[in-house]
Amino acid sequence: MKNLQNETIVLYTGINLDMLETEGGSGYWDINESRIKNIDYLLAVKNHNPVYATDTHKIPKGTAFLIAKVSGMFTEQCAKYKGKKVITLSEYAEICIPNAWLSLTETGGLPARRYFDTQKVLDTLDINLNKLEWKPFIPKMPC
Repeated sequence: MKNLQNETIVLYTGINLDMLETEGGSGYWDINESRIKNIDYLLAVKNHNPVYATDTHKIPKGTAFLIAKVSGMFTEQCAKYKGKKVITLSEYAEICIPNAWLSLTETGGLPARRYFDTQKVLDTLDINLNKLEWKPFIPKMPC
């Protein structure tokens, strides 16, 4: 297990696991490259923003649906998202934690990308990393 003094990036995202696999990781974000070295985990929380939401009825808004181990990052080269960053993942576990976004942020709202101390995320959402069913993350990357 990685050092829990590092960070977890929490993404308030409209995409689902299938789209994460298709996009090769986190999806396309403006992320500071130097910060990625401090990120151990990515926590995906469902957003129903109509611009990004892929399945607004399957996962309730604000629900944490996935936690993943971060393995790195790449800069997207496809024309539509050129220059955006994609956080790559090595393993993931599906979870279902209602109201996770509000529990972590206390006020909700934007920005849709936030960084938290990993231990705070685990404690706040009562996540035990050792009890999760980790699966390999296999990207499809169709560019």
